[in-house]
Amino acid sequence: MLYLLRTSLINNGNWVSMFMFANILFSSTHVLATYLQWIVPSVVNRFNYIVLERSVYFVNFSQQIRGKYAGITGQVGSNAFFITIFIAIVVSKLYVSKTLKSKLVLLFFLILGFYALLLTEKRGLLLFNILTIFFMFGILIYKKLKLKKIKSLIIIFITILIFIFIWLLSNNSYLLEYYLFDEDISTGRVGIYKDVMGMIGENPVLGNGIGSIEESLNIKGHNIYLQLWAESGLIALILFVILIAGVLIFSVRLFSRKNIEDKNGRNYFDKVLFSIYIQFIFILYGFTGNPLYDYFILGIYIISASVPYYVSVAISKSKKEGEII
Repeated sequence: MLYLLRTSLINNGNWVSMFMFANILFSSTHVLATYLQWIVPSVVNRFNYIVLERSVYFVNFSQQIRGKYAGITGQVGSNAFFITIFIAIVVSKLYVSKTLKSKLVLLFFLILGFYALLLTEKRGLLLFNILTIFFMFGILIYKKLKLKKIKSLIIIFITILIFIFIWLLSNNSYLLEYYLFDEDISTGRVGIYKDVMGMIGENPVLGNGIGSIEESLNIKGHNIYLQLWAESGLIALILFVILIAGVLIFSVRLFSRKNIEDKNGRNYFDKVLFSIYIQFIFILYGFTGNPLYDYFILGIYIISASVPYYVSVAISKSKKEGEII
């Protein structure tokens, strides 16, 4: 699936810019809807009643009553992932921003994105976003970016975390208590993992068959690596890890180049950085969620993972044409 989509997209002109525009448009819409549901829930509820299926609408509404905001989606997990896309775009734009004004604007958007993520109460994605941003800092150091610029980005991010923590401490004690002092921080996942590990023990090499976890436990594994191992066996798990790790390594190596521009002078630094962000989030989220089985997440991952390959081909073509000239 990844190979076919990569092949079709590479031969379809500069689709990357259109993909990034769609990400900006729809992810910002989800951030706005989250805030609207928090501030004026009746407006979003009326919209949801029209566009969502009845069962999905009631799930959304029940989560809202419990102080969890799914926006215009059916689950807080879906909403949190779309907000993560918004954060990934802002972080990637921060890297290429040159003026103080643009950095301040992006800083404001980053604060909006993180607080919207807090409102979904998805602790896993909140933690994974923080870890991914620190991973981005590591890549920038590997790229030998000016230390002064890296320091400024780190200061900006730490400032955001402090601001959010102070905001929670002073204005929303419920959220702070939920994130830090909830009794079952795994929300039942430990029990699921034990059951899945039991299934792995039954047939660790070849697995028990695709879909066997849902048939046995009536729930997904909430860990794609354990679920893949239990259902498809150790060999399939190893091949899968090699695939996603290989794509990530390729992307980081591409980003570490001094120049990522095509013959028309289009700079792809921010787009490759966005791809790396989404790939790393996918890998981390796989430890507690179901991104391999939630097709909207898998689809975004596959297209994002195709971006570095497209950029690599575009740069190679530019170099060959330059040599011919």
